[in-house]
Amino acid sequence: MVTKIMGKTPETKFVLLSSARSGTTAVMTSLRAHPDVFNHHAIFSKNLSGMLHTRFKKSHDMGVLGADPDALLDAVLAFTPRQPCVGFKMWYRQNPAICGRILADPSIKKIILERKNKLALASSRQLARASGTWHIREDNQSGKSGKVKALAPFDAAFFKRVARQEKEMFAMYRDQARGDVFDMAYTQLGGDCIAQLYAFLGLAPHTIELPNRKLHSSDTLSRFEPDARVRILRALEAMGHPEWVTE
Repeated sequence: MVTKIMGKTPETKFVLLSSARSGTTAVMTSLRAHPDVFNHHAIFSKNLSGMLHTRFKKSHDMGVLGADPDALLDAVLAFTPRQPCVGFKMWYRQNPAICGRILADPSIKKIILERKNKLALASSRQLARASGTWHIREDNQSGKSGKVKALAPFDAAFFKRVARQEKEMFAMYRDQARGDVFDMAYTQLGGDCIAQLYAFLGLAPHTIELPNRKLHSSDTLSRFEPDARVRILRALEAMGHPEWVTE
């Protein structure tokens, strides 16, 4: 039995469009910290129940919504307990049809977050999958943050495929987006950028501190096994992005 919670219609709807290992958790954490935002996580990923706010789940029939992506989108963007701004995050491959619908709808504000250093992106995905560690929060008592110690092998084919797919996906986001768009980069995450994002969504200023810390060194090359580093440098030169050795 579903216990209904009376909600109201949001004034502002948004979707964060990005890809895995691009800083989306930090951005969504920043938005959730604002008192006027009611947000979910990646609702079109496999773990639907874990991605939705508890208040929403108590008010809706999850069996019905889990079987109907269009109904899920409509329900999520039409409900808030009290906050005037509601949204979630997703990337194209999670549901191409829904992503296309979002991009075409000018009433939904789009936040496009890109991690432009594709070597950092690819290595971050490799290391997160290998270690099973996706996020590290700063130790508030010691003031220290952990780093993943493992090194990644360099798979040239995987790296080139990631770079190509990312380029195509973000070009599609930007080309097809209708309505208001806020474009941000992974390297811009911080106070000023989040303040601008709040303004974009029509939110009052709100001071926060991002709780998530980088898992890996900014020296991107050091994330890989030593015997692969010459091949990486050659690949970056061939792609025209030697600057990707650092982030």
